[in-house]
Amino acid sequence: MKSKFMHSNWICLALFLIMLPACKPPSTEKSKTTNFQAAQKSAQPPKSEFRYGIDVSKFTLETGTVMDGENLVSILGRFQVPNSSAFAAAAAADSVFDVRSIKAGNSYCLFQGAESCVRYFVYEENPVNYVVFDLGDPIRAYIGEKPVEVRIQTASGIIENSLYQTVMDQGLSYELLIKLSEIYAWSFDFHHLQKGDGFTAVFEQNYVDENPVGLGRVLAARFSYSGSDFNAFYFQTDNHGDYYDEKGQRLRKAFLKAPIRYSRISSGFSHRRLHPVLNVYRPHLGTDYAAPAGTPVMSVGDGVVAEAAYNSSSGRYLKIRHNNVYSTQYLHFSRFAKGIRAGVRVRQGQIIGYVGSTGLATGPHLDFRLCKNGKPVDHRKEKIPLVQPLNNRLLPLFVRHIEPLKLRLDEASICADFTNDCASETVADLLTQYENGRGEEKQPLYPQ
Repeated sequence: MKSKFMHSNWICLALFLIMLPACKPPSTEKSKTTNFQAAQKSAQPPKSEFRYGIDVSKFTLETGTVMDGENLVSILGRFQVPNSSAFAAAAAADSVFDVRSIKAGNSYCLFQGAESCVRYFVYEENPVNYVVFDLGDPIRAYIGEKPVEVRIQTASGIIENSLYQTVMDQGLSYELLIKLSEIYAWSFDFHHLQKGDGFTAVFEQNYVDENPVGLGRVLAARFSYSGSDFNAFYFQTDNHGDYYDEKGQRLRKAFLKAPIRYSRISSGFSHRRLHPVLNVYRPHLGTDYAAPAGTPVMSVGDGVVAEAAYNSSSGRYLKIRHNNVYSTQYLHFSRFAKGIRAGVRVRQGQIIGYVGSTGLATGPHLDFRLCKNGKPVDHRKEKIPLVQPLNNRLLPLFVRHIEPLKLRLDEASICADFTNDCASETVADLLTQYENGRGEEKQPLYPQ
């Protein structure tokens, strides 16, 4: 019995020794598996890259710029696309894009497949918007937009020569100058800025592919004018955004300070002025703005056109009735804006005509006049009534809303070099700051 037991044990031991070389340590087996998985992973095709929503891995790309005199058909013709296909592509785009508006200097991209056959032609209408012409079967066209990243930036400047020069010296966009002039159009006259006046602005800068492509909203601004600071904060109520000072008073008043942007005053309101043409002393009951012929002129307030006519003294002129108290007159137009005639209602800031020199005028300029209860008054000295401020229900939300923006204005105002690099961050960063300090009540910092 004992011999049988020992014989059985020897058999088991022999089998174990025979099988042992074939076994691998657990760590070695795991390593082999890991290497196999890594090989599988590396063997996978690279992740596809997309441009204009198209997988570029399947095509060869050809980029270019529209030249003078070129159109859709001529461009596609240079890449051996038959005229019949080009005309069909133009027809397919009829409901989304007018191919006649393709402009010289704009960019395009062609996606070429097998044997250099063009499958897609993409025209960039501007840095954000583009049109895709799909030359497949069926031929079709559609529009698209590049992803836009919005960053919050801050800029400051002190005027040495002019506001325009200050903005340009800082490397800022002319668009910022336009927006600031619109925000403060009711607060002070931009034609009287002096050396030492300055500005600070917190604004949205849009980027596409890390390139700046334009400004969004100015979120807050501060203008130092004649020793006084004018603050402006963007705030949205009932799907309508407007600008307010720190007390919740709306900056927009009944009238703009001036009907023209960036012109100079060549003659002011006077009861005795030497007329430049007649060479006699007579009253000049308005303000002359010297500007190049064709410069757009805006209505300073909402109203109805009472007169749109011509006479030998005033040339082409408009009279707008704003309410029972105020009316305005605009003289020496070269022409009226389209649709402007007696009886038409106009809005504040709407273009109503263009600077000219019709009537008794030595050169192109606008003679602007303000009448109160039928009598001419100096519009630069008149105290223009305010529009309604924020109501008491919204005021606490507004106060919390402007706290981080006021801080940003303060920081930028003391930035020694007044550069565009004083502050630059994403919308999310500033929103986080705002969220941390506004308590439980929720009011969006950037309402849509």
